[in-house]
Amino acid sequence: MTPFHTAYGSVPGLHHRTAWRNNQDGVTVVRRNGIISACVTDGCGSCPSSEVGARLFAQFLAEVAWCVQTPPTAWDFARAVDNAAQDAIDCLRLETDARPFASTVNDFFLFTVLGAVITKDEAVVYGCGDGVFEVNGERTVLVPGAENEPAYIAYDAIRASLARDPGPVEIRVHRRLPTADLR
Repeated sequence: MTPFHTAYGSVPGLHHRTAWRNNQDGVTVVRRNGIISACVTDGCGSCPSSEVGARLFAQFLAEVAWCVQTPPTAWDFARAVDNAAQDAIDCLRLETDARPFASTVNDFFLFTVLGAVITKDEAVVYGCGDGVFEVNGERTVLVPGAENEPAYIAYDAIRASLARDPGPVEIRVHRRLPTADLR
């Protein structure tokens, strides 16, 4: 068992509350068999329903990361979680004359990802897009990129329809360390 306690929640920001908009974040913590997997997703505020994808994928990615845990390299872990996310987005590919897939992605599936997995041996922080995390008192700020537009993981599925190439859009491992070194 990992000697860590978990608590989580999500609160809409001031702008969302005063505009009577939904909280567009998703958050999930999975604790099973001595492993903790947590995932936070932050929906794109300018999209009408990004909380739908954000909430679905927080749960999905926390479960995927729990299943993957930590393969031999951080790159293998990131690839496995990223491939699962891309496969899931591709499964949602419903294109009709009335609603192109890119519109569905833009309305429901633009969100950033930040997650962590803690096993008895190792801890990994991973993500795609902007965010902030702290390990042992050391804060890391992941900046959103040009024009305050982070790399949303779903951009890979609609890359051809975007006005500009968003560059690399993939889940990356930001920190990896032995669990014994966590304090």
